[in-house]
Amino acid sequence: MKRSSIAIIGVGAVGSTIAYTLLAKNSVAEIILIDVNTERCDGEVLDLADCIGFSRTSRIYHGTYQDAKKADIVIIAAGRAQKPSELRSALLETNKAILKTIMEQLHGLRHDALIIIVANPLDTLTYYAQQWSELPHSQIFGTGTFLDSQRLKHFLSSFTQIAVHSIESFIVGEHGESQVVAWSHTRIAGNLVEQYGITEKMKQEFSHVVKTQAYEIIKAKG
Repeated sequence: MKRSSIAIIGVGAVGSTIAYTLLAKNSVAEIILIDVNTERCDGEVLDLADCIGFSRTSRIYHGTYQDAKKADIVIIAAGRAQKPSELRSALLETNKAILKTIMEQLHGLRHDALIIIVANPLDTLTYYAQQWSELPHSQIFGTGTFLDSQRLKHFLSSFTQIAVHSIESFIVGEHGESQVVAWSHTRIAGNLVEQYGITEKMKQEFSHVVKTQAYEIIKAKG
């Protein structure tokens, strides 16, 4: 079976972490890194290439948009990062312009390629990517509230001391201020959350912490 090729556009903190994770999980045969900061991109390639001996990935290199057009999956992580206390929506105009430039250079992608957006504001940029690409909308998507859902499961696990793998929960809506926890579908070891003493007030507190967790991370890590 053919092993896939993944192009990552934008190799800052998020993009480089994705590349490392792909290497560590033996998920892909070839990784292509692209960034406007070519020196940074070269440095990431040199650093990550040391992992190839421990991975089934055969090649990681600093590529071009022509290389990306041949990839099975294109991950777009390029964009200005959030500042402490800054809302994701404040990034829209800057990151929308960056995304438009990227999408223009991706015209001619293989017809079965997938595009995954991980830049913020995530849902809005995913919408624009769908409008600017010749690919079907079903082949262009963002990571949505997947990360938020994982954060919620972690907090519930810490509170109940039950393994996170035994918790089922998800957040709906946008990856941002209007997200909503689907409490009625949340189960801890198969049980309703109320059986673990979680009150309506605590649900609101959990929801708030999950929604604002990114700001705490940015404040601490920069």
